[in-house]
Amino acid sequence: MENNQLSPIDMLLDDDNFDNIVLYNEDAKPMEFEQIALIPLDDKQYAILRPVKKLKGVASDEAVAFEVDVENDVINVVIDQKIVDKLFEIYTEMYEAE
Repeated sequence: MENNQLSPIDMLLDDDNFDNIVLYNEDAKPMEFEQIALIPLDDKQYAILRPVKKLKGVASDEAVAFEVDVENDVINVVIDQKIVDKLFEIYTEMYEAE
């Protein structure tokens, strides 16, 4: 199966896939994201993704945290600032360890 046929969740969970993924906002508008990291936290999976094109409210050097809900086949923006802070703390530790 070609990468463009995989769901965004399958692409995120595939350790060998680093292709950009396309998510759709509430208006069904496609938004392309670069995969930065997949982070397990408290029995959940989270993804840190960077918008490829300018996204309102996100600086060009910023990324967005998403919860990857495999069971319900959805990816949602993380709104809880404590979780966002923890995810970026974990990511920073991962990045510095490399």
